[in-house]
Formats: sequence, structure tokens, C-alpha cells
Amino acid sequence: MTDETWLELLLRDASVDELDAHRQAGSGPENEADARRALQLHGLLRERAQRATELSALSEIAARLTSVRDLSALLTDIAVQARQLLRTDVTYLALLEGDSLRIRYFDGTFGPSFRDIRLSLTAGLAGRIVSSGRAAWTSDYLGDATITHEADADNLAGEEKLRSILGVPLHARGETLGVLFAAERSQRPFTEGEVNLLAGLASHAAIAMENARLFDAERSSSDDLREANDRLRTAASAVDRAIALHERLTEAVVRGGGPAEVVQALADVLKVPVQLVDAQDRLLAGPDLRSPSAAGQFADVTDRRTVVVQGVGDEIMVLCPVVAADDYLGCLVVAGHGGADDAEVRLLERGALGIALSLVQERALNDAATRSQGELLAALVEGGEADVLQKRAASVRVDLSKPHVLALVEALDGHEQQARSTAVELARRAGGLVVERAGRTLLLVPEGTGLGGLSPYATAGLSPVVVGAAALPAAHAAARRCLQALLALGRRGVVGDAMALGVHRFLLSTDGPDEATEFVRRTVGPLLEHDSTRGTDLARTLEEYLASGRQHTATAERLHIHPNTLYQRLTRIGTVLGEGWREPDAALDVHVALRLHRLSGLL
Repeated sequence: MTDETWLELLLRDASVDELDAHRQAGSGPENEADARRALQLHGLLRERAQRATELSALSEIAARLTSVRDLSALLTDIAVQARQLLRTDVTYLALLEGDSLRIRYFDGTFGPSFRDIRLSLTAGLAGRIVSSGRAAWTSDYLGDATITHEADADNLAGEEKLRSILGVPLHARGETLGVLFAAERSQRPFTEGEVNLLAGLASHAAIAMENARLFDAERSSSDDLREANDRLRTAASAVDRAIALHERLTEAVVRGGGPAEVVQALADVLKVPVQLVDAQDRLLAGPDLRSPSAAGQFADVTDRRTVVVQGVGDEIMVLCPVVAADDYLGCLVVAGHGGADDAEVRLLERGALGIALSLVQERALNDAATRSQGELLAALVEGGEADVLQKRAASVRVDLSKPHVLALVEALDGHEQQARSTAVELARRAGGLVVERAGRTLLLVPEGTGLGGLSPYATAGLSPVVVGAAALPAAHAAARRCLQALLALGRRGVVGDAMALGVHRFLLSTDGPDEATEFVRRTVGPLLEHDSTRGTDLARTLEEYLASGRQHTATAERLHIHPNTLYQRLTRIGTVLGEGWREPDAALDVHVALRLHRLSGLL
């Protein structure tokens, strides 16, 4: 064992085994909970360091786009960066040449035949990506029956022993230029974050190819010197604006700025108002440029193309999609008089890429925080060391020494997403915790938090008000019983505690079930025994009869029997219970007893 301290081990990225051995030797935290928190911090630091490395690589490549001349070197560098960041065996770019894809740039060890291979545009994993315009991956290429295999690609995969392959399309202004691949010689699933990262690198590669194409077009067009000079001046202006935008975007990333800063940077560089809407056309940043005539226009960008549409009068509206991998995240909207040139469109697309990276990063951070808090709430309701759990809650600004309420939420059919998002938003605003468990949502909020917003989408059973971590397991059980009772009584779409159950609420008390059993036995016990021994259904008949207000015709229709059959059953009921059951007070007791009997079987 070295003389290194626990902190020094963490800082040099020691393994979990080293850290645990160090702690057991008496050199680390004595408390296992503290050790776990230290390890969690260690993991978080490693995750953030990895994210910083990814953003640095993307930023470096983006900086080179404004002055790219050696396209081959840049595309090779993108392949190198992709392999380093995703930690795969090989990466390669297959570019469109005629009616097939040709592998041109790669990083990793390949045999000589790999460099002459051509990939089909309609078969194999490449064909799927080109045809759909979306990222795709497989953890076992040769064994994947969903892929339309072709001999050349299969022979190559067999020779190179490639199993797991991820590919993302190279898109520029609605055109597919090729595919960026990352491949592993072992079986490996690719995460959403890895797909998004490779898509970001592919976007840079596509922009570089498009810029190189434009530079080539500028150099080859020399028929009219004045026109060429004008184009060069325009291109220079566009480059200046691109550099200015890049500097603003880099500054925003360094400061941790969000999409609003990117939108403001675009507005300043383009000198026109710019707005950002989300995937549901809700305004996220910038002034509201939408008009009644633009209704439905934002749907045009969901195919990942930047489009120009007619606004009000002579106004032209430019819509630029914000996309990460296969996810449409929103749209940049620019409205003004006159059309937008290609350079301005490219600036918008570059800004959209920056916004997409920012939104993906925010989503990842929010998801990580939600998972961490969800794990905490799960631990709280399952029970454990109350003091430790209470301290963990305090570390995320949840003070369990104050009164809280636990809600167990079951979504109404067809409203699962709305119920889940509403619960998450309630927890965020109130400073509470939320977690998904067994198809239901568990929500912990301070006393007094309004939960009525759940009722259009879900049924929610509430616990009594509790204080302290030790009380939460019992509160969870109470909320569960309350929800079950609401559902059993058919009160869907209700958010309430035991008081919402009316006369049935005493079933949830400590002695309630025993008292209810005795009440049912004394009131309708003979009738229930008669049904059990003789296979009749007199108890249900009587409950339906009382529920219908003693209406013979209505009861017969609900039971799908003839009125004469109903009269015969009521006569038999009178024989079993005695004719006194028809008296108002006795009938009420009988009705309540029958409902309690049915409800107790569901709790």
C-alpha cells in the first residue's frame, strides 16, 4: 500500500478496487456511505471530464471549418477524433461516389482490401442509413437478420472481424454526402450519448465538405472577374461573420451559456431578429416572430432541411431545424424582408448545431440529476438508515425535517407521457423528488404543494403529512392503499388522500380492516355464506338493486336477467337475511357492508 491519500487516489483516476482496498486499510473514509459518495463524486468528475474532452474536440474542429483548405487532413482528423472519443477499434468515412459509397478516410488497423471496398446505397447497414437519413447501429453485423446483407460488405466484415458497427449520415443542406462509421471487433451496444457525439462529428465533416465544395466552385468560376470579385467579397464577409459567430459560440460554451445566448449571437451577427422554438413550436428564446399565416409551417423542417417560406406580404421566413442524431429538438426562425443567402443559411445551420449540442448536454445533465434523485426517493421509501438518507436528501436541497406529502400516481390510459412530465415539473418547481416505479410515478413534495394539475392525466393517492426520512416507508404504504382504494371505487382522475374515500376511508386505518370484516359478517354474513355454499350470486344482485335506488327494471337490465328472476332472487334474499333488510336504516347498512366486502378484496 502506498502513502497516497484517498483524495490523491481519486485525482489520479484510481480504479474502484484500489480505492476500496485503500479504504479498508484504514486510509480512506471510515463510513461506507461517505466512501460511496466519494466514489459517486469520482464518477461524476470522470463523466464531466469526458464531456469536456468531447466538447473541446468538437470546438477545435469547428474552429478549423472557417479556414479549411486541406479537406483530406480535416476528414482524417475527424476519423481520428471519433475513434479516440468513442474508444472503438476503427472509424472510417464512406463518401458518395456515383451510385455507391467509397471508403476514403479512416483510423485504426485495416487490411489492404479494406481501402478498395465500395458499399451499396440500398443494402447493408450503409444502405439503411442512406435510405432513412438516420443513424443506425448493430451489435452483431453478420448475425443481424434485419439487415439486407451484400457479399462484398459481409466478406469485408468477416475478414476484419467487425461485429458492432455504428453509422451516422453526413448531411449538408438536405443532401447525403456519405456515412461516418465507428466499428468494434467485439459485441458492444452503443449509447445515445455516443450516437449524438458521432452525429456531431459527422455534422462537422459535412460542413467541411460543403465549404470545400464552395471554395472549389469559387476558384473554378473565373468567366467574369467582376462577378468573381463580388463573390469573393461576399464570401469574405460570410467568413468574417462565421468567425464572429464562432467566437461568440465558443465564449458561450466556455461560460456554460445555453441556447438563449446562441440565439442572441446569431441575431447580432446576422443583424436580424432570431427566435428558437421547441419541437412543439413553443417559444424558447428570442422575440416571437410567428404570425397566423405561418401556422403549420414549422412542420416543414421535421425532415431535417432548412427551408425558406413566404410570410406575411413580402416577408420571407427562414426555418432551420435543430437536430441531434434522430431527434428533432426545435427550429430557428428568422423573419425579415428579402431572402437569405447561402452564407446566412450556413451560419444558421452552424448555430443550430451549437444549440443542439447545448440542448443534448442539458438533457444529459437533467437526466443524470433525475436518476440520482429518483434513486434517493426509492431508497427513502424502501427504508434504511434514516440519518444517512436525510443527509442525502439535504444535499439535493430537500429538507425532510419539514412536512412532506408522498403521492403515488397512476396515469390514465393514453396519458402516460403527460402524467409523467407533469409530475416531474411539479417536483422541479416545489423542490421535491420523483421516480418511476413499476409503471407508476412516485412523487415527494412539501406540504401545501398543489397537485391538482395531475387530475386530467392520472389518479393519485396521497399519504398523510409526514416529517423525517423514517416516516416515508409507512407513508408510501398509505399512499399505495389510498390509490388502490380510489381505483377500486372507480374514482379515476381523482387526486386525494384518505378523506377522498368518504365512508370507506376507515379501511386504511390501523384497525379499519378488522372492524370492516366484523361489520360485514354481522350484516350480510349469512348471504355471503349462502352464495359460497350454493354457488349463487345473491350478494351482487342485492348490491346492484340498492345501487339503482331499488328500481326493478333498471336492476334487471344491469344484471341482464328477466324482472321475474329478480323478484325470485329478492324473495330468496329476504329468506336468508329476514325481511327487515328492506327498512331504510337496515338497507343502508346492507349496502355499505356489501361495498366494503367487495372493496376489501381489492386492497
